Amino acid sequence: MLPSDAGTNPFDIRNAWEQLRRRAGNVKKQCARFLAIYGAGDAPSNDCVSLVFFLAEHRISIEEYATISGVAEYAKEQLNDPNFDLAAEVAAFGTLVGAVVAMAQADLPKDGNGYLLYTKIAPNGLSNYRVFPGATLTGFRSALSAIVSAIN
Repeated sequence: MLPSDAGTNPFDIRNAWEQLRRRAGNVKKQCARFLAIYGAGDAPSNDCVSLVFFLAEHRISIEEYATISGVAEYAKEQLNDPNFDLAAEVAAFGTLVGAVVAMAQADLPKDGNGYLLYTKIAPNGLSNYRVFPGATLTGFRSALSAIVSAIN
């Protein structure tokens, strides 16, 4: 059977490595962007929640790419570093993303059932997003900074 990029095995080793790196770069850019835009100030709830979802989705993708057979060895060759441990780096990244998720779960305002209080329907029918106070986001920002620092 002729393999395609839409088949059951759409990634070769080189492609998986490139996708992994691209996703990591996107994560770094989005975290740095959030920190640059909002600094220590207030932030719209939709931006916070969207970033958490973005990070969680990218963590899953990066973990999947890293488990493709041969990618870890290919990474060593590409980086010219025989000691590079892709599994350890991906696990550390996953832990950092987990910290962002945990901060969001702990620090963002919720109702009595644990649902986030981040939007309501405005009189015109559109979303009226809540603004989370800067003080509430201190741990969230620290976790984002750790991600930015961990990605080259």
